Amino acid sequence: DVCSSDLATRFLLQVRKEHPELRTGELQMLDNDDPAVFGYWRVLGERGTLCLYNLGSEANSISFDLQAHEGGELVDLLHEDKVYPIGDFPVVIRLRPYASHWLHLRSD
Repeated sequence: DVCSSDLATRFLLQVRKEHPELRTGELQMLDNDDPAVFGYWRVLGERGTLCLYNLGSEANSISFDLQAHEGGELVDLLHEDKVYPIGDFPVVIRLRPYASHWLHLRSD
């Protein structure tokens, strides 16, 4: 439906406006062995957002060692209620089929 497409587009544009790293940040490709999962970091100064896409028809999981950011969290900009705390263990993100996640790194 055109109305819901318009709302989704406006939402994505608003998120990009609020997070300058998504517009002008350095692109750092994610090293990943699974061809169904595509990901990259957008980094601008101290700001970073991890963009993940499951291009496959099956659920996937991907893990990251983010110990350098222990005490921080990854906040999913596309799914408001999803927050992943960063500790001294790998962060595991479960990706539904054809899912997209923009995970903003929020440090203490």
